[in-house]
Amino acid sequence: MMTIVGGYLVGLERARAAEFSFLLGLITLTAAAAYKGLTKWEVMRDNLELGPVLWGCLVAGMSAGLSVYWLVSYLTRRGLGLFVWYRVILSLVVFYFYFS
Repeated sequence: MMTIVGGYLVGLERARAAEFSFLLGLITLTAAAAYKGLTKWEVMRDNLELGPVLWGCLVAGMSAGLSVYWLVSYLTRRGLGLFVWYRVILSLVVFYFYFS
């Protein structure tokens, strides 16, 4: 959300700001997964089979691509209003449970 707002602030259109945000997230999450894979390789090798892991990565990549496509098209048509209200309501719920 903040990267999309940051894109708005520097003058990007809705679709371009959303694409920037998702691409930045893709790079960040890929780097984090690669780091974890390199640092925990022995544990992963001993407990996981390579086939299902590769299949899971492929399915996750395809679903991420489809969801980014859908979300960018949604933001182009409707904007961020729904996401803003979702975040505000969720934060109020979290604060209520945290402080009660």
